[in-house]
Amino acid sequence: AQGANSADFLLSVGLLHLERGDYEHARHLLADARAAAPRDAGVAIQFAQVCYDLLRIDEATATLADWTKLDDMTAEHLAQIALLLLNLGNANESNAVVRRLLQEPAPGPSVLLKLCQIFERTNRVDDAEAGLNALLADTRSAVLGDELVMLRAQLAQRRKEHDTAVQLFEGVVEREPAHRRHLALFPMAKSLQAAGHPARAWQVLQQAHAAQLQQLARSHPQVAACDEPPLLITRHSCDANDITT
Repeated sequence: AQGANSADFLLSVGLLHLERGDYEHARHLLADARAAAPRDAGVAIQFAQVCYDLLRIDEATATLADWTKLDDMTAEHLAQIALLLLNLGNANESNAVVRRLLQEPAPGPSVLLKLCQIFERTNRVDDAEAGLNALLADTRSAVLGDELVMLRAQLAQRRKEHDTAVQLFEGVVEREPAHRRHLALFPMAKSLQAAGHPARAWQVLQQAHAAQLQQLARSHPQVAACDEPPLLITRHSCDANDITT
């Protein structure tokens, strides 16, 4: 169906709102798109993602509960679902999607990147390293941009090559918009601390805190307005996506 009430139109407008940082209006538009096309894989994934971004965890989880029944599923869709399920704390179901995904012949760079991200976070570090080597040998991986750089940095940190990790995280910070820099600044502070630079690590933590507040102001303005300090993820020594509230 075409027109203002079609799923494609509602999805497109919803994504435009997301790009502007208007998460709540994006959620309403994507909910309407989902109502118009309840089995469309792309729509379901985008709706689940914005619900996750807004900490509407139950709603995001329910959206992906019947992922096997979604239509027109591609390897990219499967990879997105696996990563989202992991973010939502459903590691077992994420593993089920990964097992299906591994049956796909010759996954493209975007799919392989998401697999490596999952492997790194679930302590399958050797599998993540093997995937990273394959990505670095594939000229098509150039389109992955800083997501690939972040993977390289995270695996360097795993190998305790902290100087390399810091250099890679620094590059991401320079290129990211201000409200997203905390995603690289928090792990960068961890590597600085491990490398014996506590003063600089503290400085970077303060920068990460400021960047996280900018993101909260976009996605949760009511939280950003509170006097209570936000969660300092580095207290937990793990990926920010693996902390639930």
